[in-house]
Amino acid sequence: METNEPKSKRRRRTRDEIDELLAAYKEAGITQSEFCRERGLSLATFGSWLRKSRTDAEVAPGGFCEVRLREGTMMESTAIRLADGTEVFLPGPLPPVRLGEYVSALRRSC
Repeated sequence: METNEPKSKRRRRTRDEIDELLAAYKEAGITQSEFCRERGLSLATFGSWLRKSRTDAEVAPGGFCEVRLREGTMMESTAIRLADGTEVFLPGPLPPVRLGEYVSALRRSC
């Protein structure tokens, strides 16, 4: 049996509306699923807004972060300086691929 009920229309929200929803979510103290269900939001879209807002907050003021690598494939020691001034020192030779893994892990934990 087929129903003739119209599908709900998607609504594009302004940046201010998204910011207000994100602020309301942070104050609500409930899960993302509950918040989206109460407000009729798509969980996938809301999750995308939330990830984007976290990424925006992590970007340095100029949008870039200085990275200095020594010549060669291995480094004697490595220092990672985060935008907030936190420094992480890693001893011993470190291949650039491994350095990338550490940086990725640090980004996920912020």
